[in-house]
Amino acid sequence: MVLIQINFASVKMKFFVMFLFLFIINCSGLTDSEYNRMPPIYHLDNYESCLQRSGDVYCTTHFSLVSEAPSELLDIIHEYSKDTATHFNHSKLRYGLCLLESCNSYHTREATVTTQLLEACLNRTFRDQYNLQTRVTKFYCNEYNETAENNFSDFCMGLILFSLAGLAIFSTFLDIFLPNIKLEEWYWSVQLY
Repeated sequence: MVLIQINFASVKMKFFVMFLFLFIINCSGLTDSEYNRMPPIYHLDNYESCLQRSGDVYCTTHFSLVSEAPSELLDIIHEYSKDTATHFNHSKLRYGLCLLESCNSYHTREATVTTQLLEACLNRTFRDQYNLQTRVTKFYCNEYNETAENNFSDFCMGLILFSLAGLAIFSTFLDIFLPNIKLEEWYWSVQLY
C-alpha cells in the first residue's frame, strides 16, 4: 500500500493565490454592460472622403462630458476614470468630425466653425444616446483646399529625387555604352604620387 502525503498548507496557499487573482481581476468596478454604456474615447469620420469638395470642413475636437442634471452614467465615468494608472479618462474625449456629414443641420459651407457650433453638434448626439452634454476645450479644422501649396522643402525633395534619377541614368549609360574601359588602368594613370 502506497501512502500519499498531501501538504495541506501548499494546497491552501494555491487556493488563496487563485482566489486573490480572481478577486483582483473582478475589482475593476464595472461590469461589461456598464462599460459598454460609456461613449468611445475616440471617434474619427473618414478624413479623405470628407475633404472632396469646396466648403468641406473636417474638425478634430477635444471635449469633456458634462451634465446639467445628476447623471448616473457621468458618475460611473468619473469613478472609472479616477484610476489613471490602469484606465483611460473616459470623460475627456477626442473626435474627428466631418461637419457636412455629422453636423449638417448646424453647419453650412459658408459658416465659420465655432466652439458653440461644435458643442451643438456633439450635444445632439450625446443627449440622444447618453443623456449627456459636451464642453469643447479645443478644436482644429481643415478645409478643402483646391491648390496645393509648395514650399522650399518640397523643392529640395524634388531636386534630390531628380538628381538621384539623373545619376542612375548617367551610370546606366556608362555601364552599357562604355564597357571596354579598363577602370584599373584609368585609375592608376590618374592617381598622383
